[in-house]
Amino acid sequence: MHEREFLCLRCGYLFPPRKADTIGVRQCPKCNNKDVIQLPEIEEMAELARHLMETTPLGVVPVTDTARAIMLKKGLLRYRALQTLNLESLLYKIAKENKTLPQAIKEVFPDRPSPRSDISVEV
Repeated sequence: MHEREFLCLRCGYLFPPRKADTIGVRQCPKCNNKDVIQLPEIEEMAELARHLMETTPLGVVPVTDTARAIMLKKGLLRYRALQTLNLESLLYKIAKENKTLPQAIKEVFPDRPSPRSDISVEV
């Protein structure tokens, strides 16, 4: 996977940025949804979720609360309900179930379109 690739939180489509220096809001080329996120940002959020879960007294924090706290901190509460749920699922699978990002994407978006042949999602 390309490190600067975007993931659509609606349909699960992976796509590269238009240019190497493109920054800002992107739109999914498959479903035209603007709720997209870069893969490194998901990994960073999952690491923060893992840290919050490990350092909480008794080690019990609902994943939804953890995800919402991270999304609030990063200013990502603009996502719609389905996209928020998909992001929470990704964070849970990475932080709590110790899945890799490709494994988590494959489980959260089982019917996602195959973007390109050069991207392999391994299980």
